[in-house]
Amino acid sequence: GVRYLHSSALKFHGHITSKNCVIDSRFVLKITDYGISGIMERCKATLEFETR
Repeated sequence: GVRYLHSSALKFHGHITSKNCVIDSRFVLKITDYGISGIMERCKATLEFETR
């Protein structure tokens, strides 16, 4: 999982930890937190800086 992401070209895995991963009734892994709120805050700050 995370070890694979660290070795891939992606290099970013947000807030993936074992507590953010759940398995559904068909044993399919679901990721529940991507860390998007932090990414959006950084993008918002960048946009505000660039538009002034």
